[in-house]
Amino acid sequence: MIQDFFQKIINHKYLFLFGLFLLLGTSLLGLNNFRFDASSETLVLDSDVDYQIYDEINDEFGTSEYVILAIKNDQIFSQESLIQLKALQDKLLALEVVSDVISILDAPIFEQPKVSLIKSADNDKYLLIDELNLDKAKQELSTSPIFNELVISKDGEVTAMQINLYDRDDYSQAMAEIRAIIGQQSDV
Repeated sequence: MIQDFFQKIINHKYLFLFGLFLLLGTSLLGLNNFRFDASSETLVLDSDVDYQIYDEINDEFGTSEYVILAIKNDQIFSQESLIQLKALQDKLLALEVVSDVISILDAPIFEQPKVSLIKSADNDKYLLIDELNLDKAKQELSTSPIFNELVISKDGEVTAMQINLYDRDDYSQAMAEIRAIIGQQSDV
């Protein structure tokens, strides 16, 4: 029976290929209407205990939706680049959908001046706020086990911003606003 089916396909291969391409073409017409929902509501069972705990924590402490923005600039630790980074951070914070922005500007510098760990709790220094040697700050952050490869790359040329978002059903408008601001700030 299966052999007969395949034999008919081989005997009428051009008709079969035409039908296959017709089906493919018809399917492609509706491709722009295709939506895939990969949210936690569709991928996780409501009866999953771990998901219920996560959902409770999320309700208590807020959303965990965020966007990571990577910025490549070999002069990121120049005063001018840090000021531009601060301007970008402020513009992003001004968006209604953005709850918080975390960047290297928020990373404490512990080793200027070098003090003990106990004293460093009262001696935090920050880029653009405190008078710091930017080369030493770059060295400290790029070799730090806390910040290395999270907010800055090992070579100190790529930094990241975590843009935390308020909970929304649809983030397409938020992403468009974020992209517009990034597009305006091409000099970072």
